[in-house]
Amino acid sequence: MKKHQRRTGLAHEPLMIFPQGAFSASSAIVLKHNGFIAAVNTEVSPTDQLPKTEIGETWRMAILKYGDFAIYTRRYMFHGLCNFAFDVLLGKPCLIVTHHADFRNEGRELVDFIDRLNSLHLSLTWRSLGDVVRRGYQQRFLKDGTQKIRMFGNEIIAHNAGPVSRHIVAEKVEHDPGGVDRVEVAAQQVPFTSDQGLLRFEFDLGGHVSAQASGVFKDIYGDRRPKRHLKGKIKVAARRYLCEFRDETQARVPWLYEYARKARGRGTRVSEAA
Repeated sequence: MKKHQRRTGLAHEPLMIFPQGAFSASSAIVLKHNGFIAAVNTEVSPTDQLPKTEIGETWRMAILKYGDFAIYTRRYMFHGLCNFAFDVLLGKPCLIVTHHADFRNEGRELVDFIDRLNSLHLSLTWRSLGDVVRRGYQQRFLKDGTQKIRMFGNEIIAHNAGPVSRHIVAEKVEHDPGGVDRVEVAAQQVPFTSDQGLLRFEFDLGGHVSAQASGVFKDIYGDRRPKRHLKGKIKVAARRYLCEFRDETQARVPWLYEYARKARGRGTRVSEAA
């Protein structure tokens, strides 16, 4: 993506969406130390670790169980309006997964679902994914006027809606303070402390002002790349092109799309019953 940005000038967000939802527990730490601010995913448990992610962990703003790296969850439309409403009730972002087939019939099904979401007694603001993640934190105001923020992703956008300057105390779960390189607020480095698994820093924000605050982690992996054998490269390429072919075909062949939709529905009912 960095090469693509240099070549085309098109910016990208430092977010990971795992292909087909599959991720390993160790991948979260690798992402954190390679400049990613969070991940967004449909699956909530890694493929290589037991026990699986607890229900209570999925009810948080984001999952932090794996390397203290935030994994925000998202849903398909077929999960139902009630589940999206429940996420919002918990204070989680309302993230919808869409694929090629969801834009059949000029995207009417998707637009209808969005209209139903907007009709709920909720205050929804539609933003880019990166903006949603950066605003996906918890906050409360202390008696002395201090704004206390609990971060999940490694970057946030703090906002002071009032007319006067406000003192902000930000905290983030981080059990490896030695891996933190620096903390920045509005591109300026600020001091931070670590105590009992919490990274903490403070700053002042003027009235009606927003600022981006970031936790930057050390690059402990460098630019080394593992050697990939030709057989592995061929398998990756084949899977990539076959997935694209599957998605494009489902979007263009109505009966195949309907079969796949029913198959996904059966899988969902089985997992819910389990």
